[in-house]
Amino acid sequence: FNSKDRWYYVDTKQRRMGPVDADRLRELWKTSEDLDDYCVIWNMDDDDFPAWVRIKDAPTTYKQLFVGPCYREPHKQTWHYIDQNESQGPITISELRQKYWQSKLSRDDLVWDSAGTTSENWVRLETIAPFASRFRKPKPLPNVPLPDSD
Repeated sequence: FNSKDRWYYVDTKQRRMGPVDADRLRELWKTSEDLDDYCVIWNMDDDDFPAWVRIKDAPTTYKQLFVGPCYREPHKQTWHYIDQNESQGPITISELRQKYWQSKLSRDDLVWDSAGTTSENWVRLETIAPFASRFRKPKPLPNVPLPDSD
């Protein structure tokens, strides 16, 4: 492949990004939490490259772009959660998200990552990176004097 080829990708937040060159795509793979092996990519300069393919399913000639683990390894089964006072898991972060959206987990439920990304202890779901931004409290409104009713 040509390192100057223009690549597009859809990141983990479902944003269409690009164009980027091969070096930048490789850098994102290794350093960004927004790109994982289930994201889709497309090389617009290679007519033989299939349109929008998952990174994990990329043609063999392109696999060298994605050598080594990605930044997050989000599909690795390392997450545990409490259900009816029993530890459940391991499951992937994607499965954890799915349980939250299905209301099987709440923001206060305890989770633990055996890979060590949280801590050695159980933490509330709302405190881990993929969920924390959803539960962030808004900044307080500034004090604005009310108009006189005279």
